[in-house]
Amino acid sequence: MALRQQTSMEFLTTYSFAIFTISLVLIAAVTISFSVGTNAPVYSSCSIQPLITCQQSLLTYNSVGGYFNYVLVFRNNLGFGLQFPANSINLTLSNLISGASTNNLGKCAPYLAASGSQIICNVKVVGKSQVKQGANTYTQFKISYGLCTNQSVISCSANSYLVTGYSFQTLSPPFTNLYNVTIASPNGIVVINDEPYLNNTVVPLTSGSYTVSPQPNANTQFLGWTGSTCTINSGSPNTLVVTSSCTITGIFH
Repeated sequence: MALRQQTSMEFLTTYSFAIFTISLVLIAAVTISFSVGTNAPVYSSCSIQPLITCQQSLLTYNSVGGYFNYVLVFRNNLGFGLQFPANSINLTLSNLISGASTNNLGKCAPYLAASGSQIICNVKVVGKSQVKQGANTYTQFKISYGLCTNQSVISCSANSYLVTGYSFQTLSPPFTNLYNVTIASPNGIVVINDEPYLNNTVVPLTSGSYTVSPQPNANTQFLGWTGSTCTINSGSPNTLVVTSSCTITGIFH
């Protein structure tokens, strides 16, 4: 069983590196526009590997303190648990800070992440920014982890795996936060800014306005957003306003 898991992981690591390279070339060929402000979301794009699904990244800079904060959110879809060491993420910001170290270590939580769970990594990097707030930024990172068969440390293998990823994001003010928007839509799909999300998905979003629309499953009809704690304004399409963590409830029948 351990050998089969190790073989699978080696295949995934090789496959993910190929995906990473192709995605990087494609994204580099596209002009990405970002917007910063209280009325517009801070956009980002990130990639790790097919079964470690990257959801969101956020990079802020505090000019008074002279440091960056980097947040990476991803989901464990590998099919078994993950164990993260103390310094599980290594971030590269050499293109943003003069003389920056290539080893900027941070933590990922939870320490033991069950299959299907969301993981949040944080890295703090001290240094003077060479770019202005609102600029488009590119970052690379490496994440190390072990494999676990259940939610106990003794079930985790001694082998350590390393995966590489990247992200594009706006350099944001230090007060920018990520909020969890939970999708409660068992009979349909909720589409936010043209991205479809299934029931029970937690979507990390910054404060701002987003387009939101229902996508019913076969033989169902959308009846409304009754029960949502998120603010959804009427229109074509509807507008989702995010100021805190909330739930979108899609009623389909």
